[in-house]
Amino acid sequence: MRKKLPIARGKKKEIKTVKLSKLPFITLTFSFLLANIIVIIGVLLFQKNLPPEIPLNYGLPRSTKQLAMPLEIIIPLIISLLIIIINNILAMITENNYLKRVLIIASYFTTIMSIITVVKIVFLIGIF
Repeated sequence: MRKKLPIARGKKKEIKTVKLSKLPFITLTFSFLLANIIVIIGVLLFQKNLPPEIPLNYGLPRSTKQLAMPLEIIIPLIISLLIIIINNILAMITENNYLKRVLIIASYFTTIMSIITVVKIVFLIGIF
């Protein structure tokens, strides 16, 4: 005859579900994501109008190290997309409403700054 093992009884851990509707400024977040993606697609479409080297790395001393390939102009936009995604994930995890808003607004500022940077570079050196 087989012995039955005792079943451990205790508190069950509840799995916490997070809804997107609980995030503040959710429609604005999607509009910033969409704007970022539109600018990336626009840069990729107008890449033939850009010179073979573009000034992108302004933090470096004036030399050829500042120059980048035209495809590298989307790097700031991709980084801002990642910041939006990471900050929204962190905002879903946290309980503090103030911290949620700060994370999401910070991702808006990074998106705005990267879009302004890329658009200014494209209009300054692009041949239209």
